[in-house]
Amino acid sequence: MATTSGTQEPHETECSVCRGNFVVPKILQCGHIFCRDCIVSVINSKRQPNCPLCRNAIVDPTEQEAGIIPESIADSLPQDFAMDALAASVEALAQEPVCCVCDDVRADSICLQCRDMLCPVCTKVHKKLSATRGHDVESLSTVTAKQLATSRPTPCADHVDQQAGLFCTHHGVAICATCAIAKHRACPDVKDLASKVQSAEKGINGLVDTLTAAETMMEQSIDQLDLCLKESAPVNFFVTVC
Repeated sequence: MATTSGTQEPHETECSVCRGNFVVPKILQCGHIFCRDCIVSVINSKRQPNCPLCRNAIVDPTEQEAGIIPESIADSLPQDFAMDALAASVEALAQEPVCCVCDDVRADSICLQCRDMLCPVCTKVHKKLSATRGHDVESLSTVTAKQLATSRPTPCADHVDQQAGLFCTHHGVAICATCAIAKHRACPDVKDLASKVQSAEKGINGLVDTLTAAETMMEQSIDQLDLCLKESAPVNFFVTVC
């Protein structure tokens, strides 16, 4: 279940069942998100378990009849990796700011890629090492949980503790090298994740440009329509009687 943190943004990373930060957030069919263990608890506590927020059924009647255990039902639900990353980032920033290298020295920065807290001396070293010189190091006084979450490496769809480096277009999931061999060998289109992200970004940017152009054209059309309405408005003639 979730754990509490004094630095979390209200309700954004909070499970409405346990009132703590999400731990393994799962998405119900209704779209609401809860901790995996909280869903198991809700299923175990009711004969006909419903979503705590909207009261829609959590368990399909066929699953109940088949006697599927609550843990299996919860595990089969899709995991919200974005919320998982955000909740983990909130927890990381709530920790005591101690340098991960020096142990007893207060940290004032954090590496967004390594997620390690660093003191001023170690920050300089971190920026000079060939393996980490390209990393983004931010001040702990200004960094946000969202910044930390968005810089988190994409996890494999099946192994959340493994970094994904590939993307299976056929199944629409990010995968690690092990899964590419074990589960997606026969898939027709497995590509490098970075190139897939770049392609998606280009597509999104193109869509944004198209929508922006359409918005501009609509505003111009509205202005022209307003002008036409003003020009065609009836003229009131007033006759002054002397």
